[in-house]
Order: sequence, then structure tokens, then C-alpha cells
Amino acid sequence: FCVHSVESLQNTLTTAAANAQDDEVRIIQGTYVGNFFYASTQANRLSVLGDTVGCAGRTLDPANTLLDGNQTNTVLALSAPDVAAEFLVEGLTLRKGGAHVGNGGGLYAPVGNGGAVTVNRNRIEKNTVIGDGGGAAISATTVILAQVATVLTQGLGSDVSTASESSRLWVIIDGLQCLPKLTGKFKFGDEVLVEYAQ
Repeated sequence: FCVHSVESLQNTLTTAAANAQDDEVRIIQGTYVGNFFYASTQANRLSVLGDTVGCAGRTLDPANTLLDGNQTNTVLALSAPDVAAEFLVEGLTLRKGGAHVGNGGGLYAPVGNGGAVTVNRNRIEKNTVIGDGGGAAISATTVILAQVATVLTQGLGSDVSTASESSRLWVIIDGLQCLPKLTGKFKFGDEVLVEYAQ
């Protein structure tokens, strides 16, 4: 699939959730304001790929494809909690998700036992929730975070949760909470690249 509008993105995620096959969703460069949701009971692979040029080429710069939640709900929710699905999210900026009770302002991605979530070359910023994982809440057997940028800012508009402000990225692996560690000294306003794999 190749999408170029808010409507085509949501329609494609809805179709992919029920078509019983692996799917790749390529998002043309641009800004998409909305809350995008995929819920499936099928153990398939879903790739959501940003920074697409003309449905074919990609440069993998998350600044070129922005999904903006407009502070109304989670920006991108990919949910298959009862099956061993695989999710790949790559080349996107997920911003301004939140203003809801729950987990994962920018990204919410639970999969069942044996499932995997990979978040590669994304930027997660300005998300808030009343729950855990202002930036992202991920639950899987295998989780890979590679070159995920988050900006450390204080107060509303940051990747925080009001329940526990340290949980910018909240990861559950096989039922155990694992917080990606930031090494070194950082101050608010710094951009931090997060790397994590298990």
C-alpha cells in the first residue's frame, strides 16, 4: 500500500488489520494530522514506513513524514495483543499525541507472546498521557529500538506521562518492564538517541 492522505492512511490500516496477510504501508512525505489505529487478531507482519517519495524511494529522514496527534489521542496505535504479530515502524515523526487516559502518547504497540516490535529511525516528541509511556508504550517478546530520537523537555508538551515522568519510552518484554537506559549526562532540551534491543 502507498498512502498520501489522512483518510487513505486510516483506511489502509483498517484493511491491513483484516486481510490475513503481511502488509507494508508506505507513507508519502508530508504532515498527517490525526490518530491512526490498527487492531488485529491475526499474526501477520505490518510495516509502517515513512519518508516515501513517489511510492518507491525512501531517504529515511523522519523529519519528512510527520504524524501529528493534535493532542487528542495516541498518534499511532498498532494493537495485536493476543497473537504473535510483528510490527515495524520506520522513518516517522510521531508528535503531539496524548490528552487521554492510557499508555503510549506517540506510539502504542502491544503484541502477543512470540511477537516483535521494531522502531527504527523515528523521532518521538511532544507527547503526553495519563498513564505510562508518554512517548511510546510497547509490549512484545522481542523489542528493538534503533536510532529513536526523543527530546527531553519538561512539563506538558513533552514525552512524559503524568503517572511517572521517567517513563518516556515504556517497554514490556514477556511481562517484565524494561526501561531503556540513557547513558551520560543530559539536560532538558537535549535530543537523545535511544538504542535498545532484547
